[in-house]
Amino acid sequence: DSHVIPDNRFSATTIYDSRYHPYYARLNGSPGWCRSGSSTSEYLQIDLNAVFVVCAVATQGASYGTEWVTSYKVQFSMDNQAWSTYRETGTDKVFTGNTNRDKFVKNTLAVPAMARFIRFVPLTYYRDPTMRVEVYGTKPDGMLQPM
Repeated sequence: DSHVIPDNRFSATTIYDSRYHPYYARLNGSPGWCRSGSSTSEYLQIDLNAVFVVCAVATQGASYGTEWVTSYKVQFSMDNQAWSTYRETGTDKVFTGNTNRDKFVKNTLAVPAMARFIRFVPLTYYRDPTMRVEVYGTKPDGMLQPM
């Protein structure tokens, strides 16, 4: 939502159609990103362009229509090659998503993750897997900011 990250730093494995480009996935933006398939290996990826300590993520559904992601996983990478799924208590964390299209749901990470790249991997959804996202974190110097 803060537009600190340029549009070209958003990417995805697939898009539903030209109305759902990855860079439309900003929180409170329009209309959101939607994948084209049903595979849970598809994702929205953001290059933060620097290493951040990520402490929370937030999601919304589509800005119009009745579509939203109800659960998802988050993956992190320092180099865009080696990826780790965020884990809590020894298991992959499944984040609670949305129950409607407008209200955003913020999830705080119990253990902040250091990363340059982040992926949102939709697992379950209502109608279509459409999402808008925000990443919250700090630069290693400690300044908290939405990205």
